[in-house]
Amino acid sequence: MSTETGEPISDRRDFERVGVIASAQAANELKIDRANPATVCNISEAGMYIETDADIEEGDMVYIRLEQDLPEKQGKEHYGQVRWKKALDALRTEAYGYGIELITK
Repeated sequence: MSTETGEPISDRRDFERVGVIASAQAANELKIDRANPATVCNISEAGMYIETDADIEEGDMVYIRLEQDLPEKQGKEHYGQVRWKKALDALRTEAYGYGIELITK
């Protein structure tokens, strides 16, 4: 990503990301009974990047429940806000990628 002048935007993360491939369920806060399969691609103390077919809007509050592949976090639910959304290309399994900012309840 770059600025209007073409200069690269610096990586503004305060926490180290850990790359993972973990199965999860993602649900919009208002549609908690309709969770969708998701893949967590990376996670940090402050957020995560997920891919899913669920069509969630920027600003929506979501629950993410990790199902496997991260034994120390398996079954753990995370709550956060969708900060950005991108459509993925047709060759991908999931339709959308989301940046989620985690919120402590």
